Amino acid sequence: MVNAQNVTSLKATDLPATVDEAELRLIFGRDMVSVQLPRSSTGGNCGHAILGFASPESAERAMRQNGQRLPNRKVALRLAPCSTVSGRKPLASYQLCVGNLGAQVSDADLYNAFRSFSDIVLGARVPVDHSGRNRGFGFIRLSDDDAAGSLAVKAHGFQLSGRAVTVRQCLQADATAGNRTLFVSNLEPGTREDWLRKLLGVFGDLDFVEQGGHGGVFARVGFSEAEGALAAASLLQGRVQSSGRQLRFRWAKPLSTDCQRLQAFSQRFATPKILEQTDDMGRELAKSLLPQPSITERQQGFGGDANQETSQSSFPEGSAAKSRRIGER
Repeated sequence: MVNAQNVTSLKATDLPATVDEAELRLIFGRDMVSVQLPRSSTGGNCGHAILGFASPESAERAMRQNGQRLPNRKVALRLAPCSTVSGRKPLASYQLCVGNLGAQVSDADLYNAFRSFSDIVLGARVPVDHSGRNRGFGFIRLSDDDAAGSLAVKAHGFQLSGRAVTVRQCLQADATAGNRTLFVSNLEPGTREDWLRKLLGVFGDLDFVEQGGHGGVFARVGFSEAEGALAAASLLQGRVQSSGRQLRFRWAKPLSTDCQRLQAFSQRFATPKILEQTDDMGRELAKSLLPQPSITERQQGFGGDANQETSQSSFPEGSAAKSRRIGER
């Protein structure tokens, strides 16, 4: 059932530029009480609209027209439910991340594809760039958190617009951390910053990359947008590097603002290794400044899921062509 959460708004996508409010009102009748149809500088619509309905039941009836041809036009009506007028729910409410989407896949396309697998799917979100082109990944919102794992396994690898998509569970939110900075660990010794920027830059613009540890085996990476950070962590979690090491991602906690503590931390790591090995205080201080895994992460081996690939895979190099293949095995 579409309205498991009393949804009264629908998002219409892939609208012809000449469709106007009057045409939409003619299609949906009095059940539709509001319409938001953004327009471009040329006067035509931007290809999507948010439709408000009087009740969850009227929105449910409107959804029955999904996939039907618009009157006197050769295009089909694409509809998907949204719980707010903006059509966006907080990222933390999404349970699945989908990678390797084709350039033309919209919110409605992704929603309809996953609805064919299960009726617990409540909505879909496909981020787009400034040109309106999607960024190659999207998110799925479910009514049952516990069903996310089984649905990810079931849907992984299915064909959508001619591409086999990757489906992974989203990295869980951490109330003590932000949603745009990741802590990346288990990197190969000698990993270079430019390699990290190429790998993670596929998902969005980066604000900073700060490496640490002997040989740069961990890093804090800041994204300009939360969507890119969540997609990178979810789709690359557990991916195997050339040496066999699996990448680990978690949300980065804020660094300590205690100057004396940070100074002591730096001094401990400046001492010879032979002393570090017997210096319990130095080790505990270092660990206290780094993000710690939750109890669940410890039980699962730092959050890796049982279906992660164990074979070596190559990473995207950041080019326009390869940026469309994010999330591929």
